[in-house]
Amino acid sequence: MKRILRFVLSWFPLITIVLFAAIIRMWKLGSLPMNLQEDEVMTGYVGRFILKNWRDVYGNPWPFWYFDKFGDYYIVLPIYLKGLSTFIFGVNEFAIRFPSALLGALSVIPVFFISYWTFNKKKIGYFAALFLTILPWHITLSRASAEGIMGIFFYSTGLMFIVGYMNRKKRAYALLSFIFFIICYWIYHPYRVVIPLTLLLLSAVSLFFKDKKTLSLALTGFLIFTLFTGYISTTKWGKGRFSQTSILSPMSGVSVRIQELIYGEGQQKIVLARIFHNKILGYGREFLRQYSIYFSGEYLFVKGGLSYAYSVPEQGLLYFSFIIPLIAAAIFLARGNFPKAQQKVLFFLILLFFLVPIPASLTYIDAPNIQRSVDMTVFFSLFAGYGLFQLSEQKKWLKVIYFVAIAGFILKGYIFGMGIRCTQIYLPVSIVMMDKRHLLNM
Repeated sequence: MKRILRFVLSWFPLITIVLFAAIIRMWKLGSLPMNLQEDEVMTGYVGRFILKNWRDVYGNPWPFWYFDKFGDYYIVLPIYLKGLSTFIFGVNEFAIRFPSALLGALSVIPVFFISYWTFNKKKIGYFAALFLTILPWHITLSRASAEGIMGIFFYSTGLMFIVGYMNRKKRAYALLSFIFFIICYWIYHPYRVVIPLTLLLLSAVSLFFKDKKTLSLALTGFLIFTLFTGYISTTKWGKGRFSQTSILSPMSGVSVRIQELIYGEGQQKIVLARIFHNKILGYGREFLRQYSIYFSGEYLFVKGGLSYAYSVPEQGLLYFSFIIPLIAAAIFLARGNFPKAQQKVLFFLILLFFLVPIPASLTYIDAPNIQRSVDMTVFFSLFAGYGLFQLSEQKKWLKVIYFVAIAGFILKGYIFGMGIRCTQIYLPVSIVMMDKRHLLNM
């Protein structure tokens, strides 16, 4: 009993934040959003059907890789989780949304440890966890039973163990990161690209810092996951979603624009057309356009992205009050004199922040897409937590900035009063102050 009490007291702030995150994501979850989306109904029904009958609606016993929805190949683990939830909570909206809401709340834990193990300060971990807890981007997707939120829990946990291995060189951490990464392959499609890229980046960073142990494990993991992704990409069900949404698809319109530009050069100008209007430049330009949007102020702070089922009117994906700690983080990271081991982890995480939107940038349907770029929430929380910590440690005039940032959370942070809309409904989830524009008459 004393050990349990000592554990609770030792981790009381983190336990409190996790409970707070769970309350925000589960309060009136069965009624807000008001109506289930088509995909929620389908995945909940199919999951329950399989668990009850040991086969899917087509008669296939225990689908392992996918469920075929008329050529749209759904990954099966979210389907099974939602189906299992209906046996616990009954056949209702809450049951279908519970797995993503729970995993969304639990994502606070790996974000805390990534921050704590990176900067070696619990206070930064608590700040980062709190940022993720109140992040509109993360809350909206958690309540909308989005597969990306389920995936981010497993991906960030795997990332947590990578950071732990980089610091402590315990092979158990490497094994655990491998396990959590492999689970991502059965959660959400973009991780089949993100995870090999993550391990490739880890290999490059380890080579740069001459960390031979991490380099050997990272290269091994990269080869394994690349081969796994390569195999999946050769199958009909593996490349189905990418072929539908990719910028390489004729539906993206890039090939048509290239032909229009070639025609516009006029007759007998083949050399100019090949130089300036080839496929590499055409698709490369479209990729850069898509990629840059994910770091734009309009996408992050003003308008947000698609699909509209996940959007909040007059609210971006981040609060404006996040700008101050994020700027502070950039300043103090640039000025910081970190030990070599810490530099290695920070270098890896900063580069990874710019890497994770790549899969989303390769797609054109519902772009810029909130769910495909949800991994960015981990890094925004990490850096904002570090920035807020640095502001809290400063004296004199920087203290004023710190208090302005805190006031921003009180006035515009809506910790309990943030408006969330999924399928055209607002969710008042407010803590300190509610915004009248986002209130709903209950």
